[in-house]
Order: sequence, then structure tokens, then C-alpha cells
Amino acid sequence: MSAYRNTDDRESAGQRRDRNHKALPEMRGRDRPSGRWGISEGGCQLHRYRTLELFSGAGGGILAGLLLDHVCIGAVEIDPYCQQVLSARQSDGSLPWFPIFDDIKAFDGRRYRGLADIVSGGFP
Repeated sequence: MSAYRNTDDRESAGQRRDRNHKALPEMRGRDRPSGRWGISEGGCQLHRYRTLELFSGAGGGILAGLLLDHVCIGAVEIDPYCQQVLSARQSDGSLPWFPIFDDIKAFDGRRYRGLADIVSGGFP
């Protein structure tokens, strides 16, 4: 017996995100707030953060942010293979579209000043 499941049995990131959001129906639709974390009579509310991902790799941190309802507004990754993975994930709908920059040394982050709520740096 193989330890690996059939690839047809695997759940995509989008399916996982949808399943997780269905578990929290009080936070879906028009009732979902659009700012930062806050407390209301109903408890904690999830708010959308805009993230800029530096050294993003193949996008694991971006996927984790999507589960928290964060919106990635840009990524910087020098590895060509990881860039291809990010592009493929955008093409198949696992990730939303955002610009992918290739070199942190040449990246001018001034245009993101005031736009990004979180600047995240991945592990080398």
C-alpha cells in the first residue's frame, strides 16, 4: 500500500479555503468587515490586510495569508523555478493575480508605501 494518496483525492488550496470559510458562516458575505482585527458583540471579526511578500518562495506564506483573508498585492522572489510556480498558481486560480518581481536589490518598494499593511519576509 502506498503512503501517497491519489492526486485526484487531494484538495486544492481554493477548496480548502472555501471549506474553512464555510466553517465560519458568520464571517461571510455582506457582514464581513473590511478593516483590521476588532472586537464586536459577536466576538472577533476578521479584517482584510494587504500584504507585500518578500522572498516569497513558491507561495506557501501567501496561501496561508489567503486562509486569513489577506490580499497579496505583490511578491519578490529571485528563484526562477519559484517564480514559475507562483505564475502557475495564479493561472490555475489557486492564487489571485499580483505582480511578481525578481530581485530584491532592484525592487523599488516606494510605490507600495501606504498600500501594504503587512510586509512579510520569507525564510531563506
